[in-house]
Amino acid sequence: MIEPNAWTPPSQPFVFPSMLPIQVQPEPETAAKDQIQPGKGRGLSSNGRHVIQSESVVQLRISDVEKALYDRAAKLGIEYVPHHQVLVGEQDENGMHSVTLEKVKFVDGQLQSTGELHSTLTPDLVVVADGAGSPTRKSLGIEFVEESDSKVYLGGQINKPLGADGGYSKMATYEKGELRHYMATGHKKYPQTWVSVEADSSVQQLTPEQRTAYLADRASAVMGQKIRPEDISWGAGQVTTVQNRRAETTVHGTNLLLIGDAARTGSVWQSGGLNLAMTTDIHNVVRVVENINLQDHSREHALTEYNLRAQTATRAWHEAGRLELNGLEPHHSHATVTCRVPEGIIANGPS
Repeated sequence: MIEPNAWTPPSQPFVFPSMLPIQVQPEPETAAKDQIQPGKGRGLSSNGRHVIQSESVVQLRISDVEKALYDRAAKLGIEYVPHHQVLVGEQDENGMHSVTLEKVKFVDGQLQSTGELHSTLTPDLVVVADGAGSPTRKSLGIEFVEESDSKVYLGGQINKPLGADGGYSKMATYEKGELRHYMATGHKKYPQTWVSVEADSSVQQLTPEQRTAYLADRASAVMGQKIRPEDISWGAGQVTTVQNRRAETTVHGTNLLLIGDAARTGSVWQSGGLNLAMTTDIHNVVRVVENINLQDHSREHALTEYNLRAQTATRAWHEAGRLELNGLEPHHSHATVTCRVPEGIIANGPS
């Protein structure tokens, strides 16, 4: 049996709020006017900029999140097996997938298998959280459906604070007639800011130094202060392709489900990836456990409901970031998602 009460799940899953009120601000003096070329546009100010600012959003460093998860797992008596990957096996007659641990090693920063296999077992539940390029999802033949055009972003950590307590700033502007989105997320614990700026495919041809300078110019604009290339440390000029994509199904067999980026990717403008994984997805995994153990639902029924809820959350994220990914201007409306609940499934509680 899967223990449903080993921890306290979040009382509410992640919900996308309406976009924060947009404040039009004059162009910062530190903006790189020779590269950033604002122009007039529907709903934009005369200098072509929207700025959204908030002190209610802060950045969590992934290493801090991982440490918190490891610490919590240790307190719950969960065994953590480092330097291994999980290989998902075939289904048995009841649709249950087996898994096998394979020892791995890093060679020149790349993960390589050793061929050393051990500990084959059939778990009650296999939670797949191996990222957007999920090898497990691919091995199961689950299609990763494209639902928007792709966008190119540059990201980097700025060794300057956005505000005393972190803070958050988004900006929409025009560069050479094309709408671009910039985002800065301050850190409450560290005097640092993560900046992500929309670009075009031409930045992939720039040298790392050129990309860093490109990012510094735009970080100056969204942060409202002068940012030099030397202020950018980790991830300087890192190129990321962003696109609305979703797994055609988030479940497989009777004991396997996908969470996080393995289930969907989407707009950085709405920051849904880790938020959905740590809130909505975990909430819905707990529901699977409770439905099987406490409500005496069949595994098929519990996983069908999980897939419904996961796909609904994905559609909400995709709709919330749709305008940005389609090259349109930001607006103030809520993302509204409707879905038909399959017969026999009661969609009570938060979804």
